[in-house]
Amino acid sequence: MKRRKLLTLSGLGIATAWGVPMSQSAIQSKSLSFPQLSSAKDKSMQLLAEFRLFADHYQFFVYDAAVDPCPESFYSDPDEKRSDLGSYRQGFVTNGTTICFGTDAHLNDHWIEVFSSVQIPDFGQAERVIALPLKVDSGKVGITNLLYLRKPVKEVTIDAGIWTVYLLAFSLGSDEFHNRGIERPKLDSDRLTDEQLRNNWEFERYRIVLVPGMQVPIGVLHGTATKSV
Repeated sequence: MKRRKLLTLSGLGIATAWGVPMSQSAIQSKSLSFPQLSSAKDKSMQLLAEFRLFADHYQFFVYDAAVDPCPESFYSDPDEKRSDLGSYRQGFVTNGTTICFGTDAHLNDHWIEVFSSVQIPDFGQAERVIALPLKVDSGKVGITNLLYLRKPVKEVTIDAGIWTVYLLAFSLGSDEFHNRGIERPKLDSDRLTDEQLRNNWEFERYRIVLVPGMQVPIGVLHGTATKSV
């Protein structure tokens, strides 16, 4: 599997207002081995929520529930001139209080698990791992899609402050079974019950792990970015 370069805080601009990396300029990269990144075990992980989320336009949002989950700059700025951190080609865009994560599947229901942990999670069989800081002044994290921007699909309560969001992706590209030479499951994801979707690992799914404080490195830690890269 293709290994991505990692973003570190060295050389990143730090926005005083947010207290998290906000600038694309002078980003330094550092390569870590997969064993180094996945050495921490997730014995202390606590499940906060699990639910289905419909993702259209290849994206969904994780954000401080008190702010705009879909700021205009996410769409008004082209990737090559982006004022926010990241790009859609990398699989994420963030302004410090909202993260837009890219998916490989379009117009699919995904099973989402949200955990809190005091340490970096074990990556396990994840095909992609992205880590990004998130400033949560409200003490509430919203997870939603483009259809529900006024009220999140799910909201979890945590301590206010800076958190690092780890996104672990599994079974990427489940809407392209034919192109991958895989027989498509008998049922589409939107026709599965919650229990069926939770237990069906053939469909693209995500695990969100919230770790307190600013953890490093950040960026795409493991696997590929989006399928367009």
